[in-house]
Amino acid sequence: KQEIKQDIQEKKASLAKRYGVFIFILVIFMMALMLVISSAIVTSWIDKSYDGMAKEVVAGRSAEITKWIDVYKNDLKVYSDADVVKTGDPDQIIAWLQKHTELRNPDYDYMFFCTTEGTSYRDTGLVGGKGALTERDYHKAMINDKKDIFVGNMVLSKTSGKYVLPIARSARDRNGRVCGYFVGMLGLDAIKAEIGNFAIGKDGYFFLADRSETIIAHRINEMVLQKLDVYPEIKQILATNETKTALQIDATDCFAYVQKIPELDF
Repeated sequence: KQEIKQDIQEKKASLAKRYGVFIFILVIFMMALMLVISSAIVTSWIDKSYDGMAKEVVAGRSAEITKWIDVYKNDLKVYSDADVVKTGDPDQIIAWLQKHTELRNPDYDYMFFCTTEGTSYRDTGLVGGKGALTERDYHKAMINDKKDIFVGNMVLSKTSGKYVLPIARSARDRNGRVCGYFVGMLGLDAIKAEIGNFAIGKDGYFFLADRSETIIAHRINEMVLQKLDVYPEIKQILATNETKTALQIDATDCFAYVQKIPELDF
């Protein structure tokens, strides 16, 4: 009887030991599972939080660019609202413009009045080729489409040899008839300086492209004037109206966020 009782006790101890090991393994498994689930939840929350923050930052910067360009658009009102413009006489307007060079914003590489025929007259006295601007997008917007204000694509100036961003404002006589338009050619340095002040996180940066998909401001000088073809994923964003895509740059995962600027028709 004593041997049977001892045998039963040993079997119970062995069973308890096995059961204890099973419980221990089950607890470890459950803890590991909970850790994985918690990590996935936290990672997802962080990703969503960062994604939302990045979108807000980019949207905010887009609004800043719009307000910044609005300043330059409003600068041109000092020209379009001048009493001499109400006469509708291009000769008087040009003579007035050349007497008031002090009105020009120093951020402009140059300033001119353009006739309906496409001939430009700078405030400094330089006269462009007759009808030389008829194919410019801003000339078509002002004369053909009768727009009051227009920001054109970046162009290589035929006279200065520099790349500039044209900001045009119509000139209308007292009857509302378009008799020409004023253009301030904003230099790239001013644009690059503005965009260069924008950052996101430790390594994030911004760049700006115009509607022709030409990069006009970038922290890397060599990227300026490049087409968006260098960022095919970003072109995909523009084509599908998505808001985010993953890019592979120097074998490092990063994210690109795109925000259009409707006011500039970019």
